[in-house]
Amino acid sequence: MIAAALVIALLNFRGVQLSARTGTILGTFEVVVFVALAVWLIVKAGSGNTVFKFVAPLSYPSSDTGLVIGIWFLIGAAVLLYLYARHPSRLPEMKRVFADEPLATAGKS
Repeated sequence: MIAAALVIALLNFRGVQLSARTGTILGTFEVVVFVALAVWLIVKAGSGNTVFKFVAPLSYPSSDTGLVIGIWFLIGAAVLLYLYARHPSRLPEMKRVFADEPLATAGKS
């Protein structure tokens, strides 16, 4: 862990471009490894690969709450991304409004 932190510090010291290029290469390698691992696990599971393998045995027949909440968050994220893309100049304005309001006093009259 300390060695990795020292390597990252050295890369940043040598230059931002070198650090960014190294980060991009390592990130690409990481994605390739995880995609290959996912494909291998799916193929290895074969016909035993069902959605019920990913949930606890006592939860899957009784509730769709997780699905509903997931869809709710997905819609919320899509709306936010649409608004940010549609009005990019208002993003700094919105950040200032929310950054100036402390969480402890939010909602109090």
